Amino acid sequence: MDLKLIVPGLLLIGGAVYFLQPESKPAEVVTAATPEAEASGISPLRPLGGRRGKVYDGTNPEVLRTRNVTGYHFASPAILREGDKMAIVTDMVNGIGPDNARGMPTELQAITAPADCAYQRPWPGDQVAAVHLYGGGAPSNAHLYTDHLVARAALRGLRHHKDRRGVDVTDNSSIVEMPESSGLRQVDVVVNMPGAPVHLVLQDRAGGVLWNLLPTVDTRLGQVTVLSGGYSGVVNLPKGTALQGENLSPRSSCSGGNYPVEPPPPEAASRDGYSVDSMRAGNHRLRSYDPYGKWFEATFGRLASENAVWAASASHVLVGKPLAADAAKIEYRTAEGSTLHVIPAPLTYVAKPEEHEAWLRDRAVQMLAAAYGVTPDTDLGALMRAPTDERKQ
Repeated sequence: MDLKLIVPGLLLIGGAVYFLQPESKPAEVVTAATPEAEASGISPLRPLGGRRGKVYDGTNPEVLRTRNVTGYHFASPAILREGDKMAIVTDMVNGIGPDNARGMPTELQAITAPADCAYQRPWPGDQVAAVHLYGGGAPSNAHLYTDHLVARAALRGLRHHKDRRGVDVTDNSSIVEMPESSGLRQVDVVVNMPGAPVHLVLQDRAGGVLWNLLPTVDTRLGQVTVLSGGYSGVVNLPKGTALQGENLSPRSSCSGGNYPVEPPPPEAASRDGYSVDSMRAGNHRLRSYDPYGKWFEATFGRLASENAVWAASASHVLVGKPLAADAAKIEYRTAEGSTLHVIPAPLTYVAKPEEHEAWLRDRAVQMLAAAYGVTPDTDLGALMRAPTDERKQ
C-alpha cells in the first residue's frame, strides 16, 4: 500500500479517554495500581546539561544553569528562585532522590474552568505568586496526550521500516518508534509564604508538566490556578485548597486561544513594540505575550509577571523566601498514593513505564493495521517485504 494513503488513515483514527480504574481491564485500557515506585534510571540529581561538559560536584552550582534559545534551564539539584536566581534544593528539602517522579497516584480528578469563565480572583489581602515554565524535570508515570502522538510513533517507525522493506521487522510492535517520553515532567513547587492565604498561579507554555506542591507548614494555599498551553496536572494539593484551570490553547478556551507566554525580560521596551535578544525570543514569542498578558490582567486583576518565577525548565522551583538557616527542612512528598488532578487529555492515564510502552505499541499497531486494511494480528512486516505495484514500477 502506498505510504501516502496510510498517513491520512493514521491521523483519522480516533481515541478514547482512559482514566484510573480499580481493577484490571483489557489491553486497551491501562490501569493504575499502587506498587512501590520503580527505578526509572533517570536521576534528578544528575544535571541535564552542563557548561563545558562539567558535572555538578557540590562546589560548582553554575553548571546546573544552562541557556539556549528557549531560555534558562535549571537541572536538579538546583531550585529556581525569582529573577533567575537559584539555590540547592537539598538545603531546603529532605528526601530528594532519583525516583521521586515515579510515585503512583491512586485517584484522578479533572481540573475544570469555572462556569462562564468567571475565574476566582485573589481575595483582598491574599498573597499572590506565579510560576511559568516551558517544561519540567524527570518524567512521571502520568500520561496526558492525544492520538496524534500515537500516530506519529506509528508513522515514524513505518517510514523507517518501509524504506528498508521490512527486513528489520521482528513483530508488529517492533515497527513502532517509541517517543522519548510521554510522561508529564515533574516540577516540585516549594512555597514558603507564611501569613495570609496564597493565590498560586501555575503556568506552562505547552503542557506536559506535573506540578508537585510542597508548601511549608506555615504556608496556606487558598487557591491554585493551572493555566496550560496543553495538558498538565497537579499532585499533593493541600486539603481544602480550591483548584481551577484549563488548556488555553484551543480558541474555545476562556482566553480565546492565548496560551501562557513568558513575561518579557526586564530589558524589554514597552508592551506594544518591545525587542529582546534572539536567545530569549523563542521563549515568550515577543508579541504573543501581549494578548495573553492582557487577558490575564483582565481576568485576575493582576499582571502575569507579578511575584513570578519563570524559566524554560526546572525540576524544582521556590516561591517566596528561602528557608531560614535554623528552620527545619521540608519533608519531600511524592505522588505515591495521592490524587492526580489533571486537565484531561483524550488519552489520560497512569502507568508504569513498561505498561505504558506495551499499551502505546499495541494502540499504534492497531492504527497501522487499520490503515493497511488488515487485522492487528496480520504480519505487517511480511506486507512490507512483499513486492508491491509501486516497486514493480
